[in-house]
Amino acid sequence: MDKLKVLSINKQPSKYGGEFYYIFFKNIDTGSSLKTCVADSYRNYKNWKNIIEKFNNNEEVIITNVRINTSLVDADSLPEIVEVSA
Repeated sequence: MDKLKVLSINKQPSKYGGEFYYIFFKNIDTGSSLKTCVADSYRNYKNWKNIIEKFNNNEEVIITNVRINTSLVDADSLPEIVEVSA
């Protein structure tokens, strides 16, 4: 299973209210760049909230258990944090 390192998170206001997050990753195994998009008003946000919070606390976050479609991570995946370091 691929391991992805969170490189950056770009938070922007959603035009429908709340926040929209673009999450950018590097695949540790292949070196490829990936991204996903989630919004705090979406049902799947709960799957990404902990990852966003840890990254915003300046922690290095590595995840697994995501579905990859070309250069996009399926936001409906159930990501698992496998490593966090300060």
